[in-house]
Amino acid sequence: MINKILSLWFKLHQPIRYLLVGGYNTVFAYSIFAVSYYFLQNYLSYNTILFITYILSVPCSFFLFRFFVFRSTGSIKKELPKTYITYIFIYFLNALLLYVLVSVVKLTPYIGQLICTFIIPCITYFILKHFSFKQS
Repeated sequence: MINKILSLWFKLHQPIRYLLVGGYNTVFAYSIFAVSYYFLQNYLSYNTILFITYILSVPCSFFLFRFFVFRSTGSIKKELPKTYITYIFIYFLNALLLYVLVSVVKLTPYIGQLICTFIIPCITYFILKHFSFKQS
């Protein structure tokens, strides 16, 4: 039964698999951000909370993307550090965009990060595909 499901799953085009897995990752990461912000906003800045969100969500993203999207058979020892490099870059891009949306556009951090969740994954896909999980 599981083999049948996986067979159907891997018949989907890679960008579709990325959107589905990325959708899950986005909901997971945004949930961490929103709940953390709700409880910690009086103690930590939204950017610190965003950083914590990345620390907690990157390992999940790595393994889901590695297996369910890119079907990588490369070395985890090589791909994991590249994935963290990718997400460090993405974190700073996300933090900058969130700062602009909160400080300049005057949105709440909830709405600002929600907007980021539609922009950042598009950029992340290309970096993961062509850098983190690039097949030689």
